Amino acid sequence: MRVRIVCEAAGVEVTAELNDSSTTRALAEVMPLEAPAQRWGDELYFTVPVHHDHDKPVEQVESGDVGFWPPGDAFCVFFGQQPVGPVNPLGKVRGDATSLRSVEDGQTVRLEQLPD
Repeated sequence: MRVRIVCEAAGVEVTAELNDSSTTRALAEVMPLEAPAQRWGDELYFTVPVHHDHDKPVEQVESGDVGFWPPGDAFCVFFGQQPVGPVNPLGKVRGDATSLRSVEDGQTVRLEQLPD
């Protein structure tokens, strides 16, 4: 089951296609959701109401990759930054993930699943 999502914050909107993994399925069950944005270099992340262990974790990502960081229950979008620790790979942003650079700490991020 592939999942298409939209991530919107501060007037910036990106879409992503998520892989078929147990982490993605858990995330799909709690969408739509909103959370305060956090920035760490060229990464946007936020806590989601999902607790999931490592699921084929990776330590290196590419710009536009989307992941889940289990220790922080965090959904992460990478656009230049490497993760602080292993993340579960979730998928890839379609388009320019660097547009999220304009999102600041504390601004509301919304994740929503798109219809097939």
